Amino acid sequence: MRELLFFFLLLFFLPEILFSQSKSLLIATGGGVTALKNENMSPLTYYGPGAHGYLGFIEGRPKGIHQLSLYGGASFTSPVTGSSIMHLYAFDFDYTYLRKSALNAGTGINFYAGGAFTMRFAMRNHLHFSNNNFDMDQAYSLAVAGMAERAVKLKRRNLDFQWKLTMPLVSVSIVPGYIGRQPEGFIINEEDKNWLTPLRSSEVLSFGSFFRMISDFGISWNFINGNAIFAKYRWDFTQNTSGNYIADAKHHFSFGFDIHLN
Repeated sequence: MRELLFFFLLLFFLPEILFSQSKSLLIATGGGVTALKNENMSPLTYYGPGAHGYLGFIEGRPKGIHQLSLYGGASFTSPVTGSSIMHLYAFDFDYTYLRKSALNAGTGINFYAGGAFTMRFAMRNHLHFSNNNFDMDQAYSLAVAGMAERAVKLKRRNLDFQWKLTMPLVSVSIVPGYIGRQPEGFIINEEDKNWLTPLRSSEVLSFGSFFRMISDFGISWNFINGNAIFAKYRWDFTQNTSGNYIADAKHHFSFGFDIHLN
């Protein structure tokens, strides 16, 4: 354990002159609040706390930014009235490419525009139901993305503010029809055990039936060696009305390290 901690601290405080490429590794953890509704399981809206982890990789170039983001976590929700409990386990993956715009108008704010590929996986488990206690959905989306950032000098170091917005345009949504939608005593058929079965439930959706918005706002404080610490707020809202209404809003607050690799 001590050797692992030493390696992490060494990597974080390693001088940037040892690297030749503009890359950063981001590691963070935190908690938040989730609002969840799944009409297949309950007509009520569920609220509750959660915890999550974040791993990111950024490659910056003079005219563009490549960014990979991985989120994983769990939320434990219940309705305002009643004692039922629903767990949400979520995993999200984003790849974003942004190109720098010349539209700063002398404000000191850098603007970026581009696109993204996003993946969402969510699994819900209702602890008080036996006939529909398990449900899941996933979506693969092509999205538009934009970002604004500004650096402010504070005590000879940069305090960076950044806001990124991502909105899918077209999505492939997969909500297996045989999961969590069957009467008491239902037995899965052999054909439903095939790994290709969920793909038969896939649909190509857009704003009319599937809507998602991801807003990321972060503040980072840079050290002399190029590394940084940062705080981040992420709001991820998803709504799917193609079948039984599914929606969740995840509010994530996290704190982490930006390890500069150049």
